[in-house]
Amino acid sequence: MIPAKIAFLTGFPGFLAMRMIRRLLADPRYAQVLMLVDELQARELEELIASLPLEDGARIVPFYGKEGCMDLGLAGSEVQRLTEEVTSFWHLSAADWPDMEAALEAQPLVEGVRELLAIAREARRLERLCYFSSAFVSGRRQGVILEEELEMGQRFRSPCEEVRYRAELEVAQAVEELPITIFRPTIVVGDSRTGELDRLGVTCSVVDSLVHGLREATSLPGGGEWPLHLVPVDFVIEAAFTIAHLPEGARRTFHLADPNPLPTRRVVELVTHQLQRRGQSRSLTARLARTLGELPWMQGRAVGPRNLLEYFDQPVYYRTANLLAILNNMPLRCPPFEDYAEVLVEHVRSAREERSQAPRQQTRPGWDPMPRHRLPTK
Repeated sequence: MIPAKIAFLTGFPGFLAMRMIRRLLADPRYAQVLMLVDELQARELEELIASLPLEDGARIVPFYGKEGCMDLGLAGSEVQRLTEEVTSFWHLSAADWPDMEAALEAQPLVEGVRELLAIAREARRLERLCYFSSAFVSGRRQGVILEEELEMGQRFRSPCEEVRYRAELEVAQAVEELPITIFRPTIVVGDSRTGELDRLGVTCSVVDSLVHGLREATSLPGGGEWPLHLVPVDFVIEAAFTIAHLPEGARRTFHLADPNPLPTRRVVELVTHQLQRRGQSRSLTARLARTLGELPWMQGRAVGPRNLLEYFDQPVYYRTANLLAILNNMPLRCPPFEDYAEVLVEHVRSAREERSQAPRQQTRPGWDPMPRHRLPTK
């Protein structure tokens, strides 16, 4: 009898982490999904478990701790359990890094990576450590970016990019001793089938700006000629999950990206078509930036509208040779934006209408009443 697999996951309750939890639970080979959970996230954990079938909810085991602390803030007995039972580690904190101000201070992301690597080195049943970084560790580089490239003397748009880069450096240095797979998604947008997206992250800000910022925008950054690197979340999760279970996926880096990204102008045209608008988009977006700055999930974030708009104007192409080679004999492919633009736009429009119709809540300063994610019902 083949021993059951046990996963340990960080990044909860981030968008990609939530999706990966469900993907792991959908695989009967996984007896349990152990999760690093901050005590402040107890409500989100309860909501997640309540949204799952009883048998799946029972397979979730929370480990209450904190990234950046020694041993991830876990007790000695909990660390021992990880080293004795876990077959795969899934580190998704860098993929859904929510607190840009924290990146400027203690930088717990880098410390969390070091602590996780230390635990993984002692894991007796370790089959794979999956690390989710970002394609934008390339910073301000231009031209073709290879999956094997990391330290290229690049500069960065934001402290968040630099922290992700430093964290990936820690992981890259451990590749020879551990079966690590590094995933670098580009701009993750909604599900290509349902449109579901992260309602608080940069993901939603990009999509919402395309859908609603166009009403006042008179221009596109850089004229809209360069590719806009969008990738649907369902492809990111399925591709990563598939590669993580292939022997040839170990000790390699993969850009999880659309191999044929559309120019920003074409993306705008498709969105505009879905909104049934006419006319041409012509040049820069002071109004679009102002629109973005007014979005509730952007207020107070270090990655402000100015940085966000730079992703609409970057003369860069992320090569996906490793990704395409390993998926060559499989039906799994990144769907083109044309195939899911309609469902994505409709989801954003519906979400905004729901927010506009919801009664206004009295809130304390710095508290956002919007949920981080939507949980489907059973």
